[in-house]
Amino acid sequence: MIKDLWDSLEKNAQRPAFCIGDRHFSYRDLSGVAGRVQEAIRRSGGSATGRVGIVTTDSIETYAAILACWFLGYAYVPLHPKNPDDRNKAIIRDAGLDLVLSPDAGYRDFAAYGLPFRVVATATSGEAAPLLSKTWKDDDLLYVLFTSGSTGVPKGVPITLGNIRTFLDSYDALGFRCDASDRFLQMFDLTFDVSIASYLVPLLLGACVYTVPAEGIKYMNVYKLIQKYEISFASVVPSIINYLKPYFPEISLPKLRYCILTAEASNVRVVGEWLGCMPNGQVVNLYGPTEATIWCTGYFFDPSRVKSYNDMMIIGKPFRNVDVLILDEEGKEVAPGEKGEFHVSSGQVTPGYLNNEERNRTAFPVRNGRRYYKTGDVCYVDGDGDIFYCGRADHQVKIQGFRIELSEIEVVARDLFSLNTAAVVYKNALGVPQLGLFLERYSGEVDRVRTSLEEKLPYYMIPSAIQVIDNLPYNNSGKIDRVSLVKLFQ
Repeated sequence: MIKDLWDSLEKNAQRPAFCIGDRHFSYRDLSGVAGRVQEAIRRSGGSATGRVGIVTTDSIETYAAILACWFLGYAYVPLHPKNPDDRNKAIIRDAGLDLVLSPDAGYRDFAAYGLPFRVVATATSGEAAPLLSKTWKDDDLLYVLFTSGSTGVPKGVPITLGNIRTFLDSYDALGFRCDASDRFLQMFDLTFDVSIASYLVPLLLGACVYTVPAEGIKYMNVYKLIQKYEISFASVVPSIINYLKPYFPEISLPKLRYCILTAEASNVRVVGEWLGCMPNGQVVNLYGPTEATIWCTGYFFDPSRVKSYNDMMIIGKPFRNVDVLILDEEGKEVAPGEKGEFHVSSGQVTPGYLNNEERNRTAFPVRNGRRYYKTGDVCYVDGDGDIFYCGRADHQVKIQGFRIELSEIEVVARDLFSLNTAAVVYKNALGVPQLGLFLERYSGEVDRVRTSLEEKLPYYMIPSAIQVIDNLPYNNSGKIDRVSLVKLFQ
């Protein structure tokens, strides 16, 4: 993969590689900036740990810094500039970083962290420096991403070259017909792994990557970019099209050939309407945890044969190179149609969390000689072999002895009041379990909501609190931030 990326830089030197803030950068520009960043890294003494932190911004310097690290044989660790200091300190400490690349050396007062690392500016200038490249092995680390942990401490997920090579082979088998003439959207925060597919796949093809600016209203930025630059391949979170739903009658995107939906469950009814906005395109639902390298199952949406669970689109079938199991609470395989926890085994699965052997023993069980990752997602398989996503295991709760799926309450609320988005959260205060329903931009009476839910749902599924909110909070991965909602739950 590294050599293929190197060859693409040389082969496509004159072609546009990125469009950032309406400015195009060629593959030659990208290579030149990466060379200068490499030179700055070498002058600093490099990294003794083999891992380099990168403060991520929507800039050619950030993407060039990633390539500079890879070609020097370093794994990169993204650091979000708006993260709380404590979180970035925890990441730097856990990843063992001794070098951080930043837009400029004074971009952030890293010295106040009190940790032994150096800061090197990526906003370099001067003559382009030649790129150097190292020979890689499959077990060498390419990147480390930190995901939220249930204890509040971020978990480091290392991904190797072998993981990415297996992923690219699996992804290629999906059959997307793309080449250097395609225009790819990149809307994801660089601390989220879908961003890697959003820039790596097009760069390997010699295509151009169009990044979405962080400023402004994101869903409108996405739409304007797709329309203005006639984007042909877009990976987006479902919330983007949920927000665009009021504008569907006015939207026409004939150049959009593929729209990947990812990171959260997709509402089949909204997707069916969205398909009318892209008359020459296909909608593809791709699923995968960070621990299994970006995506590991896929489903090409067929509006004539819709499959869903509580309006959530199926996640399809496993990728090539991927084996899955669905196990009950006792660790036994379930029969088709029965729910259980989704497990994934593949060369895509991470070697294990950084510095967390106790967690690794429980999260990566070995079964029948294969090592699996326990996703925490509840699924079942039908007779066609299609996988139905039913929500998170931690989104299933018990109240008065009844097991409740929060997504069922959400879909009923959406249906009753024609809402694009509703979210239900659970908390147990002083031993009293409670459900809270958040309605986005609902202008009616809350009492009417409660009365209507009582007509559709059993008493134990009626939320104890219903709150109206202007905009649901979303995390860096584009998922509803339920932790924040629990804090708002009154």
